[in-house]
Amino acid sequence: GNEAFGGARYEEATLLYTEALIQNPRSAAAYANRGLALLKLKKWAEAEEDCSAALLLDRAHAKALLRRAEARTHLRDWEGASADLASVLELEPKHLTARAQLVAVTEAAREARNRRRTAPELKRETASVRTVARDSGNDAFVASVSAVEYTAKGYAAADADAAALGAGAAA
Repeated sequence: GNEAFGGARYEEATLLYTEALIQNPRSAAAYANRGLALLKLKKWAEAEEDCSAALLLDRAHAKALLRRAEARTHLRDWEGASADLASVLELEPKHLTARAQLVAVTEAAREARNRRRTAPELKRETASVRTVARDSGNDAFVASVSAVEYTAKGYAAADADAAALGAGAAA
């Protein structure tokens, strides 16, 4: 697996690490290495899973923590990534990469929170059917879908307009 990884043959490396895990399913290093190959293939969720498996076998596996933090960053799991990086720094307080990544993840999380708070509200619009040709076989349907309110979260029937139209259709 390591040779294939070194040659940037990440799919092959993933298969070889899988074979190694079949031979030794309790190898934290094989899970962590396959996790790295999966990161290179941009398979973030699978990489996170493999690194988590490595950490179940060896809670102090700093490389697995770093790799899982990277996967979680791509998955926008800022809290998980921060926790992993903080764990690396507990194990290795002078780890410069972990420190720099923690600063970057903290900034990304702050920006994401700010974007959610300042996201412009979508203008609410209501589209209503004001006149409907009389069709006694179709009036109930027309009344139930006559007014629709469009919002940032989708659409919902505007009950007052639908009720008013239903009353008018029944007359």
